[in-house]
Amino acid sequence: MTSQRLRVGVFGASGYTGAELLRYLAGHPAMEVVWAAGSRSAGSSVGDVFGHLPSLRDLELSPPGPELAPELDVAFLALPHGAAAPAGEALAARGSKVVDLSGDRRLRDRQVHAQTYGAA
Repeated sequence: MTSQRLRVGVFGASGYTGAELLRYLAGHPAMEVVWAAGSRSAGSSVGDVFGHLPSLRDLELSPPGPELAPELDVAFLALPHGAAAPAGEALAARGSKVVDLSGDRRLRDRQVHAQTYGAA
């Protein structure tokens, strides 16, 4: 039986959480990091920005934007508050499973969300 790896992307890869996600995913046997985006490091390679990730050294960091991402099985969002929800909705509409690490969709009740995180 052949095991197919999931094609994954990380949005917000140039921040601390995104970098940690890249590190975890780079070593995961069931996942292949095929795309990463980071506004601060767009155009640089992962190897230039994160020397501790040699397996991803040739992966170029893209500018952020769900429309720029290739087809992904799973999209990980390590985006700032308020930016993750629209990106996640666009990616889900394209068929990607979305793992959002922000608080954008953490609470269902909009009033409780606004009290907890501020207006969004």
